Amino acid sequence: MREEQLLMSIIESHTIQYRLSSTIIKLTDSLCCIQDLWELPDILYKHIGMLMHIDWLAVYLVSKDEDVANIFTNNGVAFDWNELYPKIMEYDRGAPLVMSGKPGDIFLSQEIVDLKHGKDSFVSEFITHHTGARFSLNMPLAKEDENSLILSLYRNDPSKPFTPQDVAFMKKLSPLLKSFSSLMLLHNEYQYRKIMLEDLLQKEDLYIILIDPHLKLVSLPDHTSLFFKEWFGSNTGRHLPPPLEEWIKRVVSPDVMNKGANGPWAMNYKLPAGLLSCTAHNVYNKRKRPLFLVKLKPQHHENDFSILEKMGLTIQEIKVVSYLPYGYTNHQIAQAIGCQEVTIKKHLHDIGEKLHAYGRTEILYQAMNMRNSLTRDSS
Repeated sequence: MREEQLLMSIIESHTIQYRLSSTIIKLTDSLCCIQDLWELPDILYKHIGMLMHIDWLAVYLVSKDEDVANIFTNNGVAFDWNELYPKIMEYDRGAPLVMSGKPGDIFLSQEIVDLKHGKDSFVSEFITHHTGARFSLNMPLAKEDENSLILSLYRNDPSKPFTPQDVAFMKKLSPLLKSFSSLMLLHNEYQYRKIMLEDLLQKEDLYIILIDPHLKLVSLPDHTSLFFKEWFGSNTGRHLPPPLEEWIKRVVSPDVMNKGANGPWAMNYKLPAGLLSCTAHNVYNKRKRPLFLVKLKPQHHENDFSILEKMGLTIQEIKVVSYLPYGYTNHQIAQAIGCQEVTIKKHLHDIGEKLHAYGRTEILYQAMNMRNSLTRDSS
């Protein structure tokens, strides 16, 4: 009998290991296909739920300037946790503990929550009332530039707290989750800075490109590519417009660069859309290789978000959007506009619904796309 029990135990152990390995492989494949952070909860819910019971989960993106910048839950939940949780976060004594943890650390609510404590009792009752959750397993996933990504798994059944086996399972997944989450944070920050830089350049009516000594494009920002199409014709694509290429070949040539000249070189070019001022400089990359930085400044180029009224945005909501490219926090926007910070959060939530966007970065990206599209359609 003991031999049979031992054999069954070995078979069960091997089965669990096989299912775990299979889940890690499938999860890795799915994570590699993610384009945006809001897709992460559904993928984690699907694959983690194969080996461990969870009723729902949330991914928290916490920025250095905000208490909770964005909260993403898996599809199918009947509540808006992104709207509910900020109401109790200041009372959640477990939040600072989890946020101070290292990526891969695990915090169980049943171990850090004391229901005899007034705040803990209030937070626990609020969560259970609005979501049904009784227990949570919380894991910091990544920290980059003071921005953090945190995963929380929730169970509703009061008789099924998270077990040591659940913790061991998440520990097995943590190397994969930490690596991927760190990349996602870096990508998210890069996208935000790229959007912010491009919009700031647009507000200054300035467009830039980088060219190597062989006149090949090194960097062509999306808004510059769009500008080329609008001012030089739809066939330009991601190539230099002929007038610009001819000027660089003739004046700002590789021969000039080889002589050590740094510029600037300037040209004004008349086009049907208006006058275009072009300036070129000789710059160097991190490897000390020479490049041409070309700055393009059109005259009389209007650029604001007021056209988004056509998408149903109110005047106040448009004001809120106008501060996003500058990296303003909710508190700073509230001070600038003259309202409460909670009102800014409400505006951002409403703007996100109208533009079908999730989070500050995607709201800004969608607002820019919508503005450019509406401007082209009306011209």
